Amino acid sequence: MTAALFCQNLLTWSLQIAILVAAGGLLCAALRFGPPRARLHFWHVLLVASLLLPVLPVRRIVQVMPSRKVASMSVDISGLAGGSPVPQHLVSRTILALLVAGGLFRLGWLGLACLELRRFRRRARPLSQIPDSIREAVASFATAGDFYFSDDVTGPVTFGFRHQTVLLPPAFFSLNSAAQHAVITHELLHLRRNDWAFVVAEEFIRATFWFHPAIWWLLSQIQLTREQTVDRAAIDHLGDRDRYIDALLAVALSQVRADLAPAPLFLRKRQLARRVALLVEGTKMSKQRFITSLAAMTAVLTAIAAIAIWQLPLVAATQKDAGGPPLHIVKQIAPKYPPDAKAAHLEGSVVLSLQIDEQGKVEKAEVLSGPEQLRQASLDAVRQWEFQPKMLDGKPVAVTSDVTINFKLDKPPQKGAGLVPPELVTKVKPAYPAEAKAAKIQGAVILKVSIGETGRVEKVEPIAGPDMLRQPAIDAVKQWVFQPATADGEPVATQTDITINFTLDQSAEEPAK
Repeated sequence: MTAALFCQNLLTWSLQIAILVAAGGLLCAALRFGPPRARLHFWHVLLVASLLLPVLPVRRIVQVMPSRKVASMSVDISGLAGGSPVPQHLVSRTILALLVAGGLFRLGWLGLACLELRRFRRRARPLSQIPDSIREAVASFATAGDFYFSDDVTGPVTFGFRHQTVLLPPAFFSLNSAAQHAVITHELLHLRRNDWAFVVAEEFIRATFWFHPAIWWLLSQIQLTREQTVDRAAIDHLGDRDRYIDALLAVALSQVRADLAPAPLFLRKRQLARRVALLVEGTKMSKQRFITSLAAMTAVLTAIAAIAIWQLPLVAATQKDAGGPPLHIVKQIAPKYPPDAKAAHLEGSVVLSLQIDEQGKVEKAEVLSGPEQLRQASLDAVRQWEFQPKMLDGKPVAVTSDVTINFKLDKPPQKGAGLVPPELVTKVKPAYPAEAKAAKIQGAVILKVSIGETGRVEKVEPIAGPDMLRQPAIDAVKQWVFQPATADGEPVATQTDITINFTLDQSAEEPAK
């Protein structure tokens, strides 16, 4: 995948995330959704859904092919949706380098923060005498950590996987016993919930999407709601809301240093107002309203995600060999001319879009333009077509291409009128060899073509023309289909000369017979 294509897909993915997160935030605010614990689960699901948008099975990522004509009925199969491959501009590589540099910088900051926490723990002093407030709190929980006294922190800090640690600042010991008990209860709940693992995972996501404001906003909501969830659990455990709020305010007065990440802190001052407000107001949502709101939000967000992915699809890597051979039809079914269209002497062209899977079968076909009376016949025919699978780096890939089918009424042969020459029905435009283009070789290739009684090309022999252009012309003409020549109204085999002109400005021009 080129740098330009990667940047294009990353931008598309970022837009999908922004749409989904904005919708989730608006819905949550409008419905005043749920208690903190339910809202925390909602934010986590929204984050995971945002990260999994590229793999959700809503719209298939298709291969974008270079623009080229392959066949027509006349059948022209050309690259759809992407045109020529996106070039690797210097600006794309620069953007990619900046994205990587920003992510590495953020990961470096995360590593330094973890080292700083480790240094704090090494410099901290274990509590020689456990205060009664801590002992009472630990006794009511199945989980307990190691408590340290640290001059390096201004608020309680909890972290660690195997060795869970709680660093307590000097100001902690100036609090009254009830406030100390409330603070330790809060920290022990963090340990029991293993919040440190979630915090570290979220910081890795923040480092990856350091450039995305929607991700930053969503992570901030997760952090706030996590603390609100622990606040609610602590009050339920203590049974005293006022004492817990007093502890919050007491710790807020003692904290003067900036927040330390990536550890969950007892209090971030920027979150204080919202945490206290929720504790004072309480959570007022009936079970029925909660279920109704959850169902409505799930349905709306699912629909928004599907629309975002459908309207903003990601694109797979483009074909590297732009000068390679065209798609080859392995099985071709001619469309049936609708009787009502024949009776009305209706002629015209129907343009269809085909999605061709890795096996070369038509997975999906839709009409882009053409007379209404001729559309269904075209769809019924092309859905039965099969192609030689297109290869990319040695592996078959799915492609999307256009097909143009031309409907033209036959002239009825008149018995005794002699020989009626063959009439071209399906033609394939030759691919212009990349080597010939580079060498600026152009000219006319004359071929002798033997056409059987069925209208199929049975033999092609070159008569004249540049050697480098002969084989592409032969390969193309071998796929042509004719209305067979007739003698006295009966189909007969015949021969004809065909001239194909190759010009650099127009690739291969229309053949002349």
